[in-house]
Amino acid sequence: KTYELVGKLSEEGINSERYDRIRDFSKNVAIVPVSGITGEGIPDLLMVMMGLAQRYMTEGLSLSVEGPGIGTVLEVKEEGQRSTSSSTTENSMSATRSPSAAVWA
Repeated sequence: KTYELVGKLSEEGINSERYDRIRDFSKNVAIVPVSGITGEGIPDLLMVMMGLAQRYMTEGLSLSVEGPGIGTVLEVKEEGQRSTSSSTTENSMSATRSPSAAVWA
C-alpha cells in the first residue's frame, strides 16, 4: 500500500518515499505507515515529526518558563522495584530548576 501511495503522489508531481529510506527530507514527503488499531508505527511517526520540527522549525520552537508545569502521564511501567513513567509536559521545570520538555521519573 505504501508504494501505491508513492505512485499516486508521483502522478501529482509530489516526491515521496517511506520515511526510513529518505536521505533529504527537504525534497521528499515522508510516508510513515501507522495502525490506528494496533498503534504500530506511532513511535516512528512521533520520531519523524520531532526530527523535522527540530531540523526545520528551530526558530518556531521556544520555551517559556513561568508558573507551575502542566503535564500528562502517558505510561507507567513497573520493573521489579523500579517504576518508570513516560510523560509529556508543558511549561515544566525539573527539580534542578532547568527547563525540560519531557520528564522521566
